Amino acid sequence: MTSHFNELTEQEKQILFDAIPLITFLVAGADSVIDEAEAKWAEKLTHIRTFDEKSEDVQEYYEQIDGMVDDRINSYLTMLSKDQEERMNQVSAELAKLNPVLAKMDHFYAAALYQSFLTFAKHIARASGGILRFLTIGPKEHEVVDLPMIDRIG
Repeated sequence: MTSHFNELTEQEKQILFDAIPLITFLVAGADSVIDEAEAKWAEKLTHIRTFDEKSEDVQEYYEQIDGMVDDRINSYLTMLSKDQEERMNQVSAELAKLNPVLAKMDHFYAAALYQSFLTFAKHIARASGGILRFLTIGPKEHEVVDLPMIDRIG
């Protein structure tokens, strides 16, 4: 792992590793249906970002989580409430745990990671909306796609 992770505890690293599965769950579950296309796209997008991310440090983050996104999404499916509103609250609370972790990290790296999370959320939202279920963000997804529970870094 890069030096950006050296100061983090194992629990803080796990919070970072779970960010992408949780973002997927948040956006995919916003309309109360976790679409398989969104989950599969999350897995593919994570893999793409292992070699196509602008920042090498952020690219390494995706290398660390590549291959585990689908398992973590499935794990959260069993752990989280079946009630849509309660589940969304649970996921939002888990994502809010990123705030102290990102604040502890190098500001420029945290900002790059935050921007990467935002673009990831938008890609997931577009995976099943609009014409032929592609390219448009639905109204429920629009409410969460900016990840309001994560403090803006920039």
